[in-house]
Amino acid sequence: MKFTVKFITNSHNPVIATEQKQVGLAAVDRIRAELGPNIPPEVVHGFSKELKHHYFEAYVTEDFARKSGLFKDRHKVEVEVPIKSLNKYVTEKVGYDNDGESTTAAWIYSTVDVGNLLYDWKEAGYQLKWYPCPTTP
Repeated sequence: MKFTVKFITNSHNPVIATEQKQVGLAAVDRIRAELGPNIPPEVVHGFSKELKHHYFEAYVTEDFARKSGLFKDRHKVEVEVPIKSLNKYVTEKVGYDNDGESTTAAWIYSTVDVGNLLYDWKEAGYQLKWYPCPTTP
């Protein structure tokens, strides 16, 4: 069995919602820093993809589940959070395709930093109704 924490809102609104956005030279520079200096800008996608989750599930270890005290009689717990409150855990990464010899496409995509999300939830006391602190600008 997988021990699962499911972050939800009290409505059908998303817990995470980011917008598609244009990228430019900063994306080209970041992609080159990660994949190598010979990446031509023509293979870089001009937009980052949006990320939207109406709920978000994270798997936890048995040790984490035991320490939380919430999994004695179940393998999944639901944690209610405010709308879009998990956006602070969204990070950008570099994705790419290659044909075995060279990079044929590269892009910036958004993903969730599950480690920090679970760490903050643990530090808040494994609350079932949790209000993550907003990011500071």
